[in-house]
Amino acid sequence: MTRLELKNHQVWQDLTEILQSLDANLLVQEHLDQCDYKVCGYWDEQDEYYEKITLPRTLEAELVNSSIGVTDKERFLQLKFLVFAYS
Repeated sequence: MTRLELKNHQVWQDLTEILQSLDANLLVQEHLDQCDYKVCGYWDEQDEYYEKITLPRTLEAELVNSSIGVTDKERFLQLKFLVFAYS
């Protein structure tokens, strides 16, 4: 895979504008609704693996990182969230 850095490219300003207008809570809630709040293949803080976990339905999400990836076959946007349970 070839690595290319475009530090001052317009794509970063466009991405920043898109991410600032993104409602992280809504995006995460819609995704979790579609998968019935189940996550497959989860590693916890003690490196214990779980085949499937079910998350509580009272969650808040915060977007903490984003990146763009490019391979020979695809281009993708990776978003990383912190998810907090609240009562």
